[in-house]
Amino acid sequence: MKVKCISNQKRWGGSVSTYPLVVGKVYNVISTGHVPFVSRRYDDYSGPFYKVTNEDGVEGNYSDDIMRPLNKSEMRDELLKELGI
Repeated sequence: MKVKCISNQKRWGGSVSTYPLVVGKVYNVISTGHVPFVSRRYDDYSGPFYKVTNEDGVEGNYSDDIMRPLNKSEMRDELLKELGI
């Protein structure tokens, strides 16, 4: 599976910082996951999270507000690019 970076900014409280990702770049997904539901955290975001290798060479988990799966057209373009066509 492949995902495209749509944002590299993270917001916690009032501060904004950036992830070591390139907006618009396609990344290979190592694994996907969800945070298990816990009744005391009923309003927490539970996923999906995509594990990819970022620009620093470190594996990280990024939510779907940072990464999105490729659509069929983009996936086709990536496959053609891999084939050299």
